[in-house]
Amino acid sequence: MPSTREITTELGGSRATTSAALHLLADEGFLTLKDKSTAVVRSPEATDETPESRLADVRAELLALRGDVADVQQRLDDVTERLSNALDKLRT
Repeated sequence: MPSTREITTELGGSRATTSAALHLLADEGFLTLKDKSTAVVRSPEATDETPESRLADVRAELLALRGDVADVQQRLDDVTERLSNALDKLRT
């Protein structure tokens, strides 16, 4: 695969954008990044993952994130309540 610089020169844009795109492709398993500017396309046989197993992994991550969001929302509600109580005390 061409280097980041070559891709950027050929397609335009910035090297940062090209690099970010390559990292996304690597995160999705389409590429292997060898160093800062070298990417190698992975063959479908290079991984044991199936689309179904990747979907199951993503689903599990999303469920965990949903729990994290609920926890953060509860903490935010608690802070809002405490702030409201503190402001009420200042007003009286």
